[in-house]
Amino acid sequence: MTFAPRIALSLKRTRRTMATQVQGEKVSIDWGEIDAPCSRDAKTKPQNEMDLSMHSGGSTASATFDQDSISSLENSNDLASKAIRAVRFGAVEIREYPRVLGDNPCVSSGPPLALGWEHLSVSSMDLESYESSRPFRCVKDKMAVPHMIRDDWLREAGYSRQEITVASRVACEIKAQRRKSASQKKAGRKADEIRESFGRFRRSCSL
Repeated sequence: MTFAPRIALSLKRTRRTMATQVQGEKVSIDWGEIDAPCSRDAKTKPQNEMDLSMHSGGSTASATFDQDSISSLENSNDLASKAIRAVRFGAVEIREYPRVLGDNPCVSSGPPLALGWEHLSVSSMDLESYESSRPFRCVKDKMAVPHMIRDDWLREAGYSRQEITVASRVACEIKAQRRKSASQKKAGRKADEIRESFGRFRRSCSL
């Protein structure tokens, strides 16, 4: 099936017949009347609409495209192509917190060390600059602070010897209580296992 486009060109009516050679046979293609829309159609249709009609035989297929719709579709496609999810890091904010006397008993000996709630200073720098100037990260074993250094830091922070001694004694007492609770729990678990084994033995003997 051969289609001939029916396009609005001018107000002049023309009729033309052209012949073309298709597979060794002459096929006559009749171009229909080429009409321009009248002034009434021009008034009813907006100027930003494009009418495309295809004429073949006795049938005509037409479609109307609005330029605003086309531009809106193009914009949405552009936004969809640009909306690529990515993660970007900006500046690194560094906050310094004071060292305070803590209450965590998970220390080998000496006073516990903690960080205060209020930060002392805030500094900001670019991520690349921070990565190029930061010191090497310490491994977990190297991050442990000996009790003598903790004692010196707390003295420099303004804590008295008595406060440091009391905090050290309280941490040791809590640690001892935890050990006692853990041993009692372990002993209770052993007792439960013994009772359960004895109960199974009695049931087997009764059979």
